Parts: sequence; C-alpha cells; structure tokens
Amino acid sequence: MKKQYLATIDITSYGIYMRIYEKNEIKGFKIIEKLDYETIIGRDIYSTKEITFQKIKEIVEAIDKMKEIIKAYKIRKVILYGTTAIREAENWEYLEDQIKIKTNLNLKIYDRLEENYLVYKQIDHLLEKDKNYSSKTNMILYVGLGSIGVAIVRKGHFIYSSNISLGSLKLIEMAEITSIKSKYKNEFFDDYTANLFENIIEDFPEGIDIENIIITGRFYDLIIEKIKEKEKIELVEKIDRKDLWKYYNKVKDLSIEEFSDEYNVREEKGEVIFPKIMVLKKFSDIFKKDDIVYVDFSLSDSIAYDYFYPLEAKKINMEFQEDTIIISKERAKRFNYNDKKIRKTENIIEQIFNELKESHGLTKQELLYLKIANIFKETGKYIKSYDYYDYSYKIFETVELLGLCKEDVKIISEILKYYDKNLKRLYSRSNLTKENKLIVSKLILIIKIANGLIINKKNRVKDVIVELENNQLTLKVITDEKIYNEKLEIELQKENFENTFGIKLSMKEINN
Repeated sequence: MKKQYLATIDITSYGIYMRIYEKNEIKGFKIIEKLDYETIIGRDIYSTKEITFQKIKEIVEAIDKMKEIIKAYKIRKVILYGTTAIREAENWEYLEDQIKIKTNLNLKIYDRLEENYLVYKQIDHLLEKDKNYSSKTNMILYVGLGSIGVAIVRKGHFIYSSNISLGSLKLIEMAEITSIKSKYKNEFFDDYTANLFENIIEDFPEGIDIENIIITGRFYDLIIEKIKEKEKIELVEKIDRKDLWKYYNKVKDLSIEEFSDEYNVREEKGEVIFPKIMVLKKFSDIFKKDDIVYVDFSLSDSIAYDYFYPLEAKKINMEFQEDTIIISKERAKRFNYNDKKIRKTENIIEQIFNELKESHGLTKQELLYLKIANIFKETGKYIKSYDYYDYSYKIFETVELLGLCKEDVKIISEILKYYDKNLKRLYSRSNLTKENKLIVSKLILIIKIANGLIINKKNRVKDVIVELENNQLTLKVITDEKIYNEKLEIELQKENFENTFGIKLSMKEINN
C-alpha cells in the first residue's frame, strides 16, 4: 500500500517547528519525525515591527538544516508558513526573499482569519462525533502568542467568531511597559485581561449560554501535563476547575526563574508559558464551568489534513460557508438588517448566479461574496438614513467573519464601497487586480438587479423566476399590482449589465 508524506515548517513567535507526516489508507496520518528550533522572534517584531537581519539569517539557517532532514526522507511536498509574528513584521517580504534564494522554499503567510479558520474547522471535525459537543453550545479558544481567537459553535454550527489582539508575548510587553515587578505580574495579567474578555463576552449574540469551553494553543500540552500530573496527555483532555486552581495557586507567586525550573525550560520560554495559565484560569473564572476541554492540536495538523484529504477538506469548507452566512446575519442584526428583504433578494441573487455561473466562470466563493455583501449592504443605515453605503463598507471591515481570508474581505468591501457609484470609478480608483475588478463589477450588478425588484415595503413583487435563453436573461416578475419603480430600477441597470455580461436583460410581468 502506497504511503504519502508531507513536511511542514512553522515559523512562530517563539521558534521554528518542523513536522514530517506519513499517511496510509488504513490508519490515517501521523507525525513520524519532528524538530523544534527555539528562538525568540516575536518580541522584537511586536516592539520594532521588524525582523532583524541577524534573526533572518538565523531563521534561514534553521530552515536549511530542517530541509536536509526532509531531503533524507525523499519528501517532495514541503509547506513552509508563518502566522502572527511574521504577519506583524513590516519587512516580512525580505525574509520571504531570503528563504526563497537560500532554500528554494516558498513562504506562505496565513492572515489571522485564515489561521483561526484552519484551527476551528479541524477542532470541529475532531469533536463532531462527540454528543457532548455536537448537541451543545461550545466556545473555542485558540490562544496564540500574539492573539486569542474566540468562536462559538451551537449544535455543530459556528454562530460567532472574533479575535483579541492579545497573547503571551503581548501580555509580557504590557507588563514591561508598566514596569510591573515579577512577583506582581499575575495580578497585572488578571486585571488587564478581565476587561478585554468581558468586552468580548458583551459582543456575543444575545441569549447565548456557553455549555463547554474548549481551549487549544502552543505550550498548553506542557501546562496540562503539569495540572493533571501526567507524562503524556491524550488528544482530548478534561481539566477539572479545582485542579486548575490548585495548580495556579502553586505557581502564581513563583519568580520567572522558579517557574522556568518547574518546566525545565529556558526563562524566555517560561515567561511565555505563564500568561497562558492566566488565560485558562480567567475564562474558568468568568464562566464557572466544572471543567475545560483541551484539544492537543496544532495548525500543522489542519494543514496536513487538508493536504492528505482534499475532497473531505473541500466538503468541510463548503459546510463552513453556511456558517459564515449565519455569522454575517448575526453581526448585521446589530446595525440595520431586514431579514425578510434579505431572504427575498438572496433568492433572486442565487437564481441569477445559477443562470450565469457557467458562461461567466462564477464560483461558489463568488456566490458567498454576493450573499455577504447583500447582508451588509444596508447596515450603514444604522448611522445615516441616506447616502449610507460608505458606512456599510466601513462597518463590514470592522467585522471579522470566520471562513474569509484577507483577500475575500477586500473583494466584499469593494462591492459595498462602489455599490452606489459609477463602475468607471471602480476601475480607476480601486487597487484590486484587473480580474477582480471585473468580478466585483459583475457581482455589484447582480445585487443591484435583485434589490431593484424588492424596493417596496408593500411586497408588490410576490415572486421572481429567472431564466437564461438565447443569450437573454429574463426576469419573470409575479405580481398583482403595477410595478413602475421596479421597472425603472431594471431599466437603469440594463446598459451596464449588457455591456458587462454580454447578455441581454429583460423583465416580464406575470399577473398573479
């Protein structure tokens, strides 16, 4: 039976981590070799916004040595990636260039939304068969060194996601700015995190009752081993609140030197581990759960899963798109959101999309853009009742939606930004690629046509049937009233639609 192999190299705030995976058809995939190179990368980046020349040299040399091990296994596929620390560096392109020149490897930088998405979807996949998870409302915490991702999953569907720009290294930096003495750092961490976490909780959808807390992140395996007094932990572990408090009281007043001895690690690493205990303890305090679930999981595991099981990964991604829509609607409800109108226009949008997708190469990702832009289109009315589109796109840009990457956000934002403007301005002012400008212009027109038919609160349009035949898109509008305004709206879009799609547009009234 043929085996498959994959090597991953992860550049993090606190080191470079190589994993070699092996997959067979019966047992799935597993790590068969790993190498950790510990070096502090994040602290310089968070304070200066740059990676030093010396640090770049060190990173490249470490990757080159890892590549030799990978070469010995005759592995062809290597995924080299960076997350929070590298994202924060203003000169990360220089690191990317040096890596390419000296190791011939391409560096992939995951933006925060992509990183959180990869983690959440894999944890959801690991726990989906557990009834205690799949039938309840769960909060997932992904605690990094630079940020904390928060997501809520209710009965198998994600309904909320957000991010706190705070992690171990940032907590340490805050303590240093305020010149907090070592023995008082635990009090500072407790006080500083309290307000941040309470603000996040206030942002949760109304009526949410968190039943399970699930936590993951680097170095938590070491912490859980200490709390549970185990040499090796399971993939999924429950941490009793009493045991957590007992361990916290044991270590809270230790100096960094003493704490590092407890873990048998260098002081720089011990300094990073302690704030993670504080995060665990703080969420335990806030929600007062008897236990917290820990999942021993890494980002590289999710990357490996997507590589070895592309069809399954594609299916999961499609399921997540529905959750992205759910989260979008929950967010939009806080501003201006008309559920009845959204459902009606969404139905028309989907019909138009289905008729045009084959001839214009439109993808399901673009359908997702259409639906999200349509949801947020009128949120700006929360601020201003007219000329509100500029506010709509600004509101959208402040909302972090699970399942979208930075490029997705940019495209949807441009749809909202140029929705009420002449499309010539899109082509002259937007910094999107030429290809994406064309996509945005097409998506704007589809949304405009759908919304042009649902403009009257009296619901004069009962239904719409969309048909494409002989290079003509016909909107069959079922109504029992005169619809002059709706006709006008479609006429106003005709020329742009026909020039952009190369298809005739017509509207036909059908009396109910």
